[in-house]
Amino acid sequence: MFAYLQNLPLNVSIWLIVGTGIVLFILGSSVINSIYTPDELAINNEVAGAKFTFLAQTVMTLVGFVLVDSATRFVGFQFAADREIAAITRLETLHTVYPGSMDKLRELKVAYIKSVMHGEWRTLEDGAGSPETAKALETWFRAYVSMKPGNDVERSVLNIYGRVFQEMSDARLRRISDSSSPFEFLCQVCVVIAGLITIVFCWFFGSTNFLMKIVLGGLLVGATFALIALGIVLSSPVRGDLAYTPDIYQKLIDVAH
Repeated sequence: MFAYLQNLPLNVSIWLIVGTGIVLFILGSSVINSIYTPDELAINNEVAGAKFTFLAQTVMTLVGFVLVDSATRFVGFQFAADREIAAITRLETLHTVYPGSMDKLRELKVAYIKSVMHGEWRTLEDGAGSPETAKALETWFRAYVSMKPGNDVERSVLNIYGRVFQEMSDARLRRISDSSSPFEFLCQVCVVIAGLITIVFCWFFGSTNFLMKIVLGGLLVGATFALIALGIVLSSPVRGDLAYTPDIYQKLIDVAH
């Protein structure tokens, strides 16, 4: 369900989530008010403050957990991808200043970038790295360690190359790690529970004026589901309109050529 909502256009997914919550609230309130009179439901307000205040904290805690988890990984993924791209750019600079030939390393670097763009970005949707990309990275690394410096300048460049290569590899691992959450199922459960608590609570409590209940309850449900929608949209850094796309990696290939 999360993946389906994330793949929708941003304005569609948000309105769908918020609208669904409001519609369920209105329909449920209409059914409840056809069974109980507004006066009977209003009596619940007398005990709501004493017995059910904890539900507000519960809902905000659940929604807060989803938002923090989603936003942290979303930003972390983008930061890791930017670090990886910056490291690859520095490696290209080293290719140009190396006294000897680095054509083989440049060729393997391009193969790795293409594997990231056309292979690994799809596997990231499942929170996993691509075995083919890992193999391309290993082949690139083996070619690097097999190079024999002929003088101190080449030795110095290769040492720097190794450090930048390690930084790039670490950034890739961070990017893969932040592409999904180990708490994904728990986040989905939190979203469902928070949504149900908000809707059901508004069904049985409110004003003796049904119209006022619909307006105020609709605002509460809409605001809560807007936060839920934000958590869902941010929970994947590689899906949806806000996703980090691999297009920028193409520029690295263009520079290499």
